[in-house]
Amino acid sequence: MRPILIFFFFSLNTLNLLASISFPKAKPNLLTPCEPSTSQIELNINNVRARLLGGGDMWWDGKSTAKYVVPKVPLGQPEVSALFAGGIWFGGLDKVGNIKLAATTYRSKGNDFWSGPLDDYGSTDITICNNWNRHFMVLGTNIKEHLSNYFLAKKNGVPYNTSDIPKDVKAWPAKGNPFFEQENGFKLPAYTNSLAPFYDNDGDDIYNPVEGDYPILNPIHNSVNYADQMIFWIINDAGNIHTQSKGSEPVQIEIQNMAYSYVNGDYNLNNTTFYSSKTINRSSSLIRDAFFGIWTDPDLGCGSDDMVGCDTLRSLMYVYNGDAVDGNIDCNCGSTPTYCNNIPMVGIDLLYGGIVIQLDPWGNPTDSADGYMRSFNYMTTNT
Repeated sequence: MRPILIFFFFSLNTLNLLASISFPKAKPNLLTPCEPSTSQIELNINNVRARLLGGGDMWWDGKSTAKYVVPKVPLGQPEVSALFAGGIWFGGLDKVGNIKLAATTYRSKGNDFWSGPLDDYGSTDITICNNWNRHFMVLGTNIKEHLSNYFLAKKNGVPYNTSDIPKDVKAWPAKGNPFFEQENGFKLPAYTNSLAPFYDNDGDDIYNPVEGDYPILNPIHNSVNYADQMIFWIINDAGNIHTQSKGSEPVQIEIQNMAYSYVNGDYNLNNTTFYSSKTINRSSSLIRDAFFGIWTDPDLGCGSDDMVGCDTLRSLMYVYNGDAVDGNIDCNCGSTPTYCNNIPMVGIDLLYGGIVIQLDPWGNPTDSADGYMRSFNYMTTNT
């Protein structure tokens, strides 16, 4: 079997990060604490069926079952998973050098992330978290249908009928969406920051599909493209006490995530999933030496015979089988399905690492450069 690829983009919202130096905000109020997210959804349009959760974790069912299934098989048939679980880690130092961290592994060990955006003071509450305890999915076929309907109405000189707009395009959680509350049952936050990315056809900085606006991928490079399946969700680390990182104070970070994939005749693309994360510092303090990482527990079928490595020139972490057969004894691995003798390799590649800002001793920006993978750590545990 040939390689399976996973790609990550990471975008650090430097504008908000640095603006907090000149425009300090009030200390956030202690609002009603949030409950852990329960939302789950599958990125499944190509040859991969990847489970996404709402607590910063992914690729498992939140309990004990791996859910990065490739090749995708019909529901009800035995599934072989190439990864067991993954999660987002974000951390850095405050102005006096204290470590601030938000991370997730197996949420049975604790939670550092909760659903939804933060307000301009870095706060949230249980109502906001519960409203955003969901994933928003849009299909490329529906975006294509929407654009076809829009341009046909424009060509015929008639108003675009809102009933012709697909529901997932209407429900997209983008800034100012006039259909959002109708489709989702709650209001969008009235923040100046954009939410889900969109192509702004009429240039008014408001998402309105009636005007030809449509969902797009995270516009790191001013992209106007969309994928065959796109899933958007928001998490934050200020919804409650950090129990995964054992009491670390909240960074007050908001992370806007997008997972997407393509249906394509190309083997590699059809076996690849993509992820992007945009971070916004909602606190009143600068976070220095910030890092963003993806914790990964890669069980390539049977996890007992896996090997891992990294290619620093490609910012690539890879997993492969340590012998010719996937299993403890021959193709057997207890109750875990294996790849037997048709074993893939999995690569996780950081395609874009955001912008690294150089600061002087007083916290003023002096230079910037593109980020990249700076370290790879192999972690073991006896628990």
